[in-house]
Amino acid sequence: MIIGVGIDIVENERVERIFKRFGEKFVHKILTPGEKEDFFTKVNEKNRVQFLAGRWAAKESFWKACGLSFMFKPLSVRIKASGDNFTIDVYSEKVKRILEEKRVEKIFCSISHERKYSVAVVILEGG
Repeated sequence: MIIGVGIDIVENERVERIFKRFGEKFVHKILTPGEKEDFFTKVNEKNRVQFLAGRWAAKESFWKACGLSFMFKPLSVRIKASGDNFTIDVYSEKVKRILEEKRVEKIFCSISHERKYSVAVVILEGG
């Protein structure tokens, strides 16, 4: 059963302006340690803005699916081993309790990029 759906679209140029203005300070604000590792070791410079925009959209989508306020850090968005889909890891005990209360069993996430925009969809499934 679907418990929640969230979608968000981000203008890549907006994220680029923020990234240029704040640099690594911005990266450290919105990404978890695992995401930062991916950002600094696996993402080439050409794709860094899309990476940040996609993670921003995915996290916003997650909060919308949960019906909660937006927060960056308690979530990590990582690519599954297959490379097709993304996983959302929740680090906050408070958010984990909320997901348990809502009986969320699976979190599905998809991120897509276009020249001007990045978009993400999150579906919460459970019983």
